Formats: sequence, C-alpha cells, structure tokens
Amino acid sequence: MKNISRRERLVLLALAVWVFGAVVYSSCRLFAGGILSWHIRQKEFVRMAAEVLLIFACLTLTFSFLRTTAKVLGALAVLSCFLWAHQVLVPVVISGLYLCYVTGMGGWVRSRLFGVRERDPSRDFLTGSLLVVCAFCLMSATGLGSMEKLWGFVLITAVLMAADFGRQASRVCIRKQEPGRRVSLWEAVAAAGVISIFCIQAGRMNGAVDFDSLWYGVRSPYILNNGRGIYENLGTIGVVYTYPKGWEVLTLPLSALPSYSFGISCNLWLAAGVLWLARDLGRCFLDRRTARWLPLFLAAIPGIMNMSITAKSDLSTLLFQLILFYETARYLEGERQGLWYGLAAFFFSWTLKPTALVFSTAVMGMSGVYLAATGQLFPKRTLGEKKGGLAVTALSLAALGAVWARTMALTGLPVTSVFSSLLTRAGFEMKYPFNVQKIPNSGGGLSGMQWIKNTVKRVYGILLDPQGEDMGHVILAWGSLAVWMLLGIWLAWFFLEKREDPEQRRKSRYLHTVFLPFLACNVLSLVLLVQVDGNYFMLFYVLLTVYVFHLMSRLETEQVKEKIRSLCVPVIVFSAVVMSLTNWSWTTGFTPVSWRHRGYYDHGKANQRELEDLGCGAIWEILARDPRSRLIAVGEHPKVLAFPCCAQSYLDITGSWGNVVLVKSMDNFVDFMRYAETDYVYTQAGYIAEEDRAWSLTCDLIEYGILTPVCYDHGNMLAEVDTEGRRTDRSVEARKEFEEQYRKKADSGVS
Repeated sequence: MKNISRRERLVLLALAVWVFGAVVYSSCRLFAGGILSWHIRQKEFVRMAAEVLLIFACLTLTFSFLRTTAKVLGALAVLSCFLWAHQVLVPVVISGLYLCYVTGMGGWVRSRLFGVRERDPSRDFLTGSLLVVCAFCLMSATGLGSMEKLWGFVLITAVLMAADFGRQASRVCIRKQEPGRRVSLWEAVAAAGVISIFCIQAGRMNGAVDFDSLWYGVRSPYILNNGRGIYENLGTIGVVYTYPKGWEVLTLPLSALPSYSFGISCNLWLAAGVLWLARDLGRCFLDRRTARWLPLFLAAIPGIMNMSITAKSDLSTLLFQLILFYETARYLEGERQGLWYGLAAFFFSWTLKPTALVFSTAVMGMSGVYLAATGQLFPKRTLGEKKGGLAVTALSLAALGAVWARTMALTGLPVTSVFSSLLTRAGFEMKYPFNVQKIPNSGGGLSGMQWIKNTVKRVYGILLDPQGEDMGHVILAWGSLAVWMLLGIWLAWFFLEKREDPEQRRKSRYLHTVFLPFLACNVLSLVLLVQVDGNYFMLFYVLLTVYVFHLMSRLETEQVKEKIRSLCVPVIVFSAVVMSLTNWSWTTGFTPVSWRHRGYYDHGKANQRELEDLGCGAIWEILARDPRSRLIAVGEHPKVLAFPCCAQSYLDITGSWGNVVLVKSMDNFVDFMRYAETDYVYTQAGYIAEEDRAWSLTCDLIEYGILTPVCYDHGNMLAEVDTEGRRTDRSVEARKEFEEQYRKKADSGVS
C-alpha cells in the first residue's frame, strides 16, 4: 500500500470491514436460512448459474482475444444462440427494431426540421417517443386508432425514413476504420459481466410475467385500445386502468403481437439505455477510471435490472429521468439546448408513472434552484446544436396533454392514484364510478415510540435484510448492498484527503443541491408509505451511485481510489446472485431450453391451454368470437383476466383500488354494468362460497333476469347481461339451475 498514509490505511480497513461484514451477514440471513435459501438450492437455479458462467466465459474470451468486427460478431453469435434457446430471440430483435424506429424518427425530424447533423441517441429517442405518442393520440382522437392503422403508420413512416436515410447515405464518403485495439482483461470481464446480467433477465422473460404485468401491463389491446383508440371508455374501474399510459401508448403496436415478450423485451433495451446514460453521466462527473465501474455496478443492482422483465413503466420513467438529469448537466457545460431537452424529458416522465410527479419534480426543481442561485439560467457560451430544444419541449407538453386527456375524460382528474385526494381538494370532481384514493400513512395510529421502531426496522430491512413485514416488494427490487456500501464510502470520504479542483467543486455544488434534497424526499417516502416497493427508489440508486462515485473521484490518492473500487467486486457479485434469485413473479431458473420453435413463446396459446385445463374451453371459445366483448370475471385475480376480451375482475371493482360501494346492493351493481356496457359475467368454479357477497349478488342477478347463464363448463358459469331484465318464472328456474350447476368453494375444496 505504497504512498498511502496511516490514516488512509485505517479508513480503508474500516471500509473493508464495513463491506465484507455486510456481505457475510446478509448472505447468512438470506441464503443460509432466509427467504432465498430454498431458491438457491433448486436444480433450476444451479442449471441457470452454470449456463450464465458459460456465457460469461465465452464473452470474456471473445472480448479479450478478438478485435473490432470479429469481437462484435462473436458476441452476437453467443447471444443469438442463447436467446434462441430460450425462445426470446425474435421478441428481442423486433422490439429492438421498433425502438430503433422510434429513435430514427426523432433523428429524422431533428435533422430535417432543426438542421442537426450529429446523431445524439438520447435526444433522438426522446424526440421520437414524443412524436410517436402524439401521432398515436391524434389518430385515436380522430377515429383512426385501431391497431391495424397504428401498424400502418409505423410501416409507412419507416419506409419513408429508410428511403431518405438511404439517399443521404449515398452521398456520404465512408472512411475505412483502423483495426481496434485489444481491450484489457478488466474491460473484457466488465463487458462480459454486464451482458451476462442481461442474459439472466432475457433467459427467464417468458416464464416470469408478474402480477402487475398480467393485470394491466400486457393487456393493452383489451384495456387501452380495444379497436377504437385510447380515448374509448371501456368501463374498467381499477385505478391501474387510469394511470398515465405514455409508455403503453408508445409500445401499442408491439402489444398486439402473440407473445408478451415483444413488449416486455422493450424494457430490456431500456435497461441498456439506462446503463448507456449512466456511462455518459460518469463522463460528466467522474474521473475516467471510476466511470468505467459505473455501468457494471448499476447493472448488478436488482432494483434496476429486475424491472427489465416486467411490462411496468418503471424503467422507461427512470430512463427519461436520467435524460432530464444528463441534459441539465450538459446545460451547465454551456449547451443552451440542454435545458429545453431536460424540460421535455421532465414533462414526458409525467406521462409514464404517477410517482414521477414527485421524484422527477424533485430533480427538476432543485436543478432550477441551483441554476437560479448561481445565475446560470443563461449560459455564457453555447456548444453543440443551436436550435430545436424549444420545439421538443412544446411537443412534450402536447404529449402530456394528450395522455392526461384520457384520464381526464374517464375520471374527471388529470392524474389518479394517491393524487386524486389532492386534486379533489383543489376543486376537481371525480366522475362516477371512480373512488378517491387517499394518501397512505404507515405511521397512522402508532405511538411515537412505535413509529420510531417501525421506521428503524424498515431502514434496517432495506439496507441489510429485506425480509419480513413491509419487505415483500423490497426483496424483488432491492438496492442490495450497493446502498450500504455507498453510504460507507460517503462516510469514509470525510476522513480522506481531497483535491481542491475548482471544476470538481462546481460539479459537487450542483450534485449537493440536487441529491441531498432528493435523498430527503426518498427518506420521507420510505417513512410514510404503507407499502414500500423497491422500484420506487430506482432513481435514488442511480443518483446515489453517481453522487458517491463523484466524491470518490475527488480523492487525492489514486491508490486509495483503486482500493475502494476493488471493494465494489464482492458487492457486485452478491448483488448479481440476489438478482438471479429474485424477480417479480418468483420464477426460478430459465425458460426451458428448446431449439425447435418459432423464435418466441406464444402466451396467448398458453393462456388458452391453462384456462382449458381449468374447464373453461367452451367459455374461451364464446368470448374469443368478439375481442370487444366486455366481461366481469369473478375469480382468481389476475388469472381470470386472461380471456381474449375486455375483462375486468370482481376484485378490480371491490378492491382498495376500485369502489366497493358498487356491490353494496344489486341496484348499484346493475347501474355499474349499465355504465360499463358489460356483455358477460363469468364465475370461476371453486372461487365463491355461499357466505360470500359475490354468491348472493350473482344469485339475485340471475333471479331478476339481469344475468342469463349461457354456458356451464366444468362448474364454471358464463352469463349474458341484460341490465333491463326482469324477474320471471324462467329467471327463478335459472337461479335454481345455477345453484345446482355452479361448483362452490366448499364443494371443490379450494381454500
């Protein structure tokens, strides 16, 4: 440890104890007898680990010994074999091409309208996303929003762009590139590690479709655009159906394809975009060597990468939040357009997820405070492109208005979720049949000491041991020990020698201004939320890493920085193991290897087989005749939503995200079915017991002629709805028939 002072040695020793002690402790808690102890012993996990290690070895050798073109071709060959074996090659390629189309659209418009010659992937993707969302919303508003017409728009504009790009390319003189250098062993290992982590996610994508994805993420053709565009009122009431749907609108064409993985794999590409932007942020705020660690460190965090195989909008929100942060950093470097593009990303993030209203606003607001306080609202010099940012910001406001208009038309509020209580107090009026959601408070009803104990327990769980009460959704998207280690580095930084570089101090002031209030915002959310989801803190994971790595870049002694970076290795390995054992559906291992298939897994056919096994084959055939049929399914949520029509579950209506008042009386429920224009009601065999409200309600609806059973299938029942029905002798007999034919919970033995 030459050139390291005694004080620095003691600090490094303390940091090593901090890191290795946490790794050993958390490993014992999770793997030895904790929540992951069963999963780590399964044959599926062992086979997955062996396959990932083989992929890692092949990629490391490829990157170490081959050059430029051969290196790329070799890596593509390894990846193609892996993706084909696990039936995701076609979805990954198609979704990648679609996102390239979106990016190309943005680049085309920026080139043609703004005269921008240089390609900027993040600005192109932002601009293209805004254009596509605005186009799809406009088509929906004018009655041209069917999936066929959306695909027609995509194909026509893609052909026009390809022709224009081809014409421009014919004028460009292509220079012969020099052979690339061989990368170092560390660079090869880091690149192979990142790609192997992506393989972990891709290999289990088909079989790891989670609860929320099945609930609303992969059902856009039935609950967002059922043939007439996104503004049609489909009669669904759950709050998830009224969330801002910017990401779902952007990927609408992919949702009509036969495998869920076409849409889900978009998030895999967005995860790559997040790491790419992290690399760019590293160039802004970190020294070169520390910046190289950033993508690998972030890629191993389960709270980021486990969101890459879900259909939820968390990763897209994170990506645009990072674009916001990165563009603001570029503005500080003197690039005037950066502020406009940052604002565009800021507003567009509001169309993706309700929580963006809090976290995006925190970053944008504190950036504005810094700019105003330092007198940098107008940069002294202008770099890069000279125009276009203001137009893109205007486009983002148009996209925001178009997406929020859907929620406004359905509910009377621009944003739902917990914000509905705030908006109704501000004078907005929520429409029938929606219910105002209140802001939860985990400390409600607790004494001061109980609240402190609850908070300490929650913080302990998030830092070291995400098990037990409140941690069910944390372990699936955990920050792992990355947060613990970064806090340790932050503490150690105060006791180490720093450089007094004016440029570094300027960047530090900006990061202090943005990150410290953002940290307070996250801590407040952690304390107040009734249910904590690890994915709420994705932006925090990234900003904390950038912030602490920046502080590390300011250290005086290079050897000290190298020792601290080396301590990242056990944390990266631990995080990768946790990530490989967890996902939102708790699936263990990869999708089984298969070489003879179409290149994708047909989830529609799989749903049909599963429902046929439950005795619903005849019911499936009836509902499949018209995808626009509207169904209320009384059964296990979200499995009963797999029917090929516009289905909502009984739990959608009666759950905390619905409005239980609608089933308090038969008349209330009939009014709701009239509002929703419901065509059918389905009751799952073995789901309803005689003491359940659903039993008495269904019996009364049949007796009074509102429901007319049209099919009994292995104890399941499908009934047509006539909200103007009347009680007759025939309807009374139909009720008796239902009581005899339907298989109640007590009869089936289902608990």
